[in-house]
Amino acid sequence: IISPPRNITLGNTNPAISYAWYYDGTGYVLKANIPAGGLNVVDDKLDAWKGYFIKRAAAGNVQIGTAQANAAPISFGDDAKLVQLVASAGDLADSMNFCGIGGDAVEIANPPLVDGAVDLAFAGSSDALAVDVRTGDLAQKWDLVVTTSLPNTAVTVSAPDLSMVPPEYAVILTDKESGKSCYLRTSAGFTFDTGADGASRKMTLEIVPRTGAALVSSMSVQSGTGAAVVTYGLSGPASVTAEVLNIAGRKVRQIVADRVETAGTHTLVWNLSSDAGTAVPRGLYMIVIQARSEDGQQVRAVRPLSVNR
Repeated sequence: IISPPRNITLGNTNPAISYAWYYDGTGYVLKANIPAGGLNVVDDKLDAWKGYFIKRAAAGNVQIGTAQANAAPISFGDDAKLVQLVASAGDLADSMNFCGIGGDAVEIANPPLVDGAVDLAFAGSSDALAVDVRTGDLAQKWDLVVTTSLPNTAVTVSAPDLSMVPPEYAVILTDKESGKSCYLRTSAGFTFDTGADGASRKMTLEIVPRTGAALVSSMSVQSGTGAAVVTYGLSGPASVTAEVLNIAGRKVRQIVADRVETAGTHTLVWNLSSDAGTAVPRGLYMIVIQARSEDGQQVRAVRPLSVNR
């Protein structure tokens, strides 16, 4: 491969490939024909004496294009709103992952896994994707998986720059294994340990509209046989903590702590036991729901519950 910068074509056939991947020892680097104003972290130069991964759908020759045979540029259209996700572990990082919406839909296939590296990929209809930019409304959900063979290693998934997402939208990352969620706009990301055999961790990324304060719009408590069901509504995304207090105001049980929920109706179940695991005695208790919005606003709702045994 030679310099100066060259784009990529499939001989004299169409469509031409507009991207390639280079592994630099810490993570993949995306080389793509993207005009200014697209992904600013992407370089379009194929450097001399380096090997690249290039994917094509069928067998055939791959030819490096000349100035007269450039591959078509990758365009996201005007006013694209993109999120960059980074999966990192020590000096290793997979930083070339983008999702969001644009005037044009763009999918770029994820490169092959490298043993001992960290990889993040979005779930596409056929291929795993490094770039999954869609058309339509910004409020959408992306499934993704973070994979590494590294044992007993802390891996963090973060979004270093959310400046392209309007402030009236929250960006929420949820780990499907633990059920934990975090606001990527106000947190350093989500960290998990890979365990003795490495990990393949499934997550979701959601972009949801914020509606001012995350108000607890409704709350009800119903007692049943051996359990109480708490139903509450949120007018916007919030981090929710639910506790049970006795009549003296002392905490008896924490049902959930800092669980991120979207707008809508949610249900919790209390099994009428304390944090120590013992059954609570008969009496009057208070169920407390506290919701905290991404910008720090807090709302508290309380309902009584009589336990009769």
